[in-house]
Amino acid sequence: MCSLPDGFYGSTGQSWNQLNVVKIKSQLDFEVAIKSILDIQDIEFNKDDILIYTSSPDENIRDYLKSTLFYINDEIEIIPSYEMLMAHEDKGFKAKKRDRSVFR
Repeated sequence: MCSLPDGFYGSTGQSWNQLNVVKIKSQLDFEVAIKSILDIQDIEFNKDDILIYTSSPDENIRDYLKSTLFYINDEIEIIPSYEMLMAHEDKGFKAKKRDRSVFR
């Protein structure tokens, strides 16, 4: 699980509320490491790894995540998906995605 550099891990829909990642970690049945999004580029991932991260309304952080996660997107499972990251605060991307959807 990767938080923002200051340790903040936001909640969808209420991004000002912080999730308790230590409590979440304690409830999972597999090994979980809590790191900063700044550590992503230094992590050696295995094919069965899952990266759970938080984003931010800060454009610099979103741009960093977009460029960093682009390179591991096809290698491991990313939650939220790379597509969701691209749509975060980007109405143009959301509209394009909606227009291409089979479920209109």
